[in-house]
Amino acid sequence: MKETLQLTSVRMAQQFMESYRNHELYSTWHYENGCLLKALEELYTHTGEQKYFDYIRELMDHFVQEDGSIRSYTIEEYNLDQINQGKSLFLLHEKTGEEKYRKAAGLLMTQLKGQPHTSEGGFWHKKIYP
Repeated sequence: MKETLQLTSVRMAQQFMESYRNHELYSTWHYENGCLLKALEELYTHTGEQKYFDYIRELMDHFVQEDGSIRSYTIEEYNLDQINQGKSLFLLHEKTGEEKYRKAAGLLMTQLKGQPHTSEGGFWHKKIYP
C-alpha cells in the first residue's frame, strides 16, 4: 500500500512538474502554489531526490527577487491565502542559506503582524471581506 501511494505521488509530481515547467498554470503567488509546493517538499523529504528540491527552488525563484520582494504579491491585500506559498521559503533558506528567502519570509511575517483580526482574536481571512 505504501509503495503504491508513493508511486502515485511520484507520477502526479512528475506530471505537474512537466506541465508547469514554464510557470504556465499558476503565474501569480497564491494558495494553490503553496499546496503543490508543500506536496513536492514532502516527496523530496521521503525520496531524497534532488529534482523535487530543484523544482521548488525554480518555481520560487520565479517569484522571489534578490531583495526579498515577491513578484505579484501585495502585502496591503492582507489575504491569508498569500501566506501558504511562503512555507517553502523555510526549506529554501535552510538548504541554501540565501538571504532573499529569509527576507521574503520576513515580508510575509510583516503581513501576519498587521493582519486584521476577528472580534474573537482570530485572523480575518481577507481584508476585503466585510
